[in-house]
Amino acid sequence: DSFCLTRFSRKENALPEVIDSFPADCSPYGVRGVSGNLMDWTASAYRPEGPRLVGGRPVAEEGAEETDRVYRGGCWFSPPRFARLCYRAHVAPGRQDYFSFRICRSLR
Repeated sequence: DSFCLTRFSRKENALPEVIDSFPADCSPYGVRGVSGNLMDWTASAYRPEGPRLVGGRPVAEEGAEETDRVYRGGCWFSPPRFARLCYRAHVAPGRQDYFSFRICRSLR
């Protein structure tokens, strides 16, 4: 319960915290907060079988605005079993208090 921020990480009620509150919650690439704190909402359209792959790499899907989007990881109110970057689920687009997003770009 101390690796990342989930429902049972604090004795008091859990709430979102600054990204450096759990230094162990860091990927091999240096990305912090990938397991808990806030779920990462992605631009990927949800497909039950996973993303479409071309040449072994995921390809962005064009889709209607109302299509469910993928989110990853656990958050401050979720149980520890969801505190994994590989946790994948979906939700309709809209504002939620437990989602965040990351701005990123492809490397050449």
